Amino acid sequence: MKDCMPILHLCNLSLITFFLSVNPSHASHQLVTDLTDSNFDNVTASGAWMIEIYAQWCSHCRQLEPHWKTMAKELESSGIRTGKINGPENRVLMSRFGVKGFPSIYYIKGTSTWIFEGSRSVQAMKEFALSGHKLEEPLPFWRSPTGIVGRLMGHVHRIPFGIKEAYSLLKEEKGMSDLAILAWILAIPVLVGAFTICLVDGLFLRQARIAESLQHAHPHEH
Repeated sequence: MKDCMPILHLCNLSLITFFLSVNPSHASHQLVTDLTDSNFDNVTASGAWMIEIYAQWCSHCRQLEPHWKTMAKELESSGIRTGKINGPENRVLMSRFGVKGFPSIYYIKGTSTWIFEGSRSVQAMKEFALSGHKLEEPLPFWRSPTGIVGRLMGHVHRIPFGIKEAYSLLKEEKGMSDLAILAWILAIPVLVGAFTICLVDGLFLRQARIAESLQHAHPHEH
């Protein structure tokens, strides 16, 4: 494996550089959690959530905001968390939820999702979160944004946005040229491939050769 060490070191350096170049959004421990394309799946992986998808220019969303905060405070003791998503800034989630207007309100738990279409009063939203959703059918599994299909579609929708964000980060913030960005992108699969070859060679092929040489050295031993 010694001859592979320079390649392994280069792989580690490239991976560290990649992760340091990405600035992930971390959900804060606020009463209402800001959910984004990058943190949604991890943050909402457990527990029940009431989620609002809004737009800053939407007057109905601004009217809902104080009621949403009050509801979040009243639901806190029940263990139901409250989140909000800026729709225009998180288009992957917009696609996953199939948002057609603002504000859109959902109750999610695990892989199940319910759409709230009642009055936007604190009491109505709170009752829906606590028990009202049980009286209605959740979205079918293939439409649920938190189901397997929804998560898969999220990954598909995220690809072009991820490429665009990575390019902007490297171009504008890191000051890299287009040629350097292209070389960096092409280097990743090459380094991963080299690492895989070294790993296979070290763990399997060399052991097989050693076993074969031992067998030839002691052909009559069983």
